[in-house]
Amino acid sequence: MRFTLSFLFVFFAWGAFSQNKVLFEIGRQDGSASEFALYPNRYDAFLAQFGGEKSYYVGYSVPEKHWSYVLPGPLDQWAGGGYWAGFHPRHFPSIWFQVKNAAKQGNCTLSLIFAGVNDTHSVKIRIEINGHRLEKEIKGEDNSALLKSETTSGKPQTVTVNFPCSWLKKGINRIQLGSIAGSWAIFDCIRLETPEKMLLGEASSSLIHSVKAAPFEYLLGDGSRVQPVLVEMTQLDEARELTFQVNGFPDITRRIEAGESIQEIYIPAFPAGRRPEKAVFTIQQGNEIVYRGDIVRSPAPLHEYADDVDLMMGTGNSRWMFKPGPCLP
Repeated sequence: MRFTLSFLFVFFAWGAFSQNKVLFEIGRQDGSASEFALYPNRYDAFLAQFGGEKSYYVGYSVPEKHWSYVLPGPLDQWAGGGYWAGFHPRHFPSIWFQVKNAAKQGNCTLSLIFAGVNDTHSVKIRIEINGHRLEKEIKGEDNSALLKSETTSGKPQTVTVNFPCSWLKKGINRIQLGSIAGSWAIFDCIRLETPEKMLLGEASSSLIHSVKAAPFEYLLGDGSRVQPVLVEMTQLDEARELTFQVNGFPDITRRIEAGESIQEIYIPAFPAGRRPEKAVFTIQQGNEIVYRGDIVRSPAPLHEYADDVDLMMGTGNSRWMFKPGPCLP
């Protein structure tokens, strides 16, 4: 009887696990980082090409161009870290992906497979999945010869995170990585496994992070009031001409340059005293629909110049500059 129960438990556990599939992979699990950008030893170009919060869009981006082979830590001076930066974590690249069909039940598994990890200090990896934060520590076993490609025989390590499917949603999702302690780690493969029901959506060179009606209005020179629709986006690789549409209002077409931006699309202010209403917002190029979703319009106060002041701007990653933003206009 005990054997039968044990067998049934293993059978059903295997059946539940077997329903998971690989939703996406970045790189190949082959013990090498050769398919990633900057490989084999251009790590000293990391700051210029991958500094800040870089974006990788699953379905459009490619590892050899959009994802660096090395994730630096706050101790790495070649990536802007070290003593003069106050040993402050600096680099948090993001993986964005569209989910066509979400799954409410079951678990997902994120695997970060490293070809090697620096042995000078323990490395702590921070992982955020749509705002849910986790941290994992790795003990390094490889010296700088692996980083410089003077040897290819690293000691692979894997960080595995299991999380509920409810953390992922239909539409755009974000996984953000970063090293908050220690030195570098070299990628081999990044893999996300999900239940069979979950499907990837289409991707393009225009990565739309979020779209929402602004909680303020502008007063124009002719005395009219408008409410901006704020489109937070990253245009990957090359400039692109996009058309922004809100049902019932004229289309707005703009040339979007490569890089991160917040586009303000003006529509007439929402009448005071009316209940909030939904409106369909669409972004497209020609016949290709880049984004379609709802925004919620409601009355909003006028924007003030003081709303744009950020007293903390320019104060990060420095041990001595406490207020350069406010005092250096």
